[in-house]
Amino acid sequence: NAFYGCKSLYEIELPNTLEKLSKSAFAESGIRHITIPNGVETIDVNAFFNCEQLESVALPDSLITIAKNAFSGCAKLTKINLPENIDFIGTGAFSDCGSLTKITLPGSLTKLASAVFARCTALQEVYVNAKLISISARAFIECENLTKIEFAYDSELKTIGERAFLGCKA
Repeated sequence: NAFYGCKSLYEIELPNTLEKLSKSAFAESGIRHITIPNGVETIDVNAFFNCEQLESVALPDSLITIAKNAFSGCAKLTKINLPENIDFIGTGAFSDCGSLTKITLPGSLTKLASAVFARCTALQEVYVNAKLISISARAFIECENLTKIEFAYDSELKTIGERAFLGCKA
């Protein structure tokens, strides 16, 4: 909870020695742009929860885990580049990111958690890597503008969970 609720915190330069962003580190803060330094492997639960002013995040190549609800409610987040080393994205990690328009799932990801992109109402395109074997329940529920889902030609997808794309009206 290091900067939890710091509404007037707009910008921060994090040290290169950082290894983890802890639970609710910037939750409900006023942060607008952030570069997470290389060396960080984990973004913990609710780290940027309801950061309504957050527009951009630069994630490091060292990142392996994005925990539950890490970026949930970041209404102005328009783009996120997921590094190729990520092997876990938790439940609801990007839910309610109403400005997110496109997502490419990294090659190291094998399972997509439930509600991970739920209610991302501006989401239009999803690119799915070959190694993804499971899309969990409600992963893209109520992504009403989703018009394109492209699977890798050598896709290993075996399971699409219940209501994974419910409410995708386009």
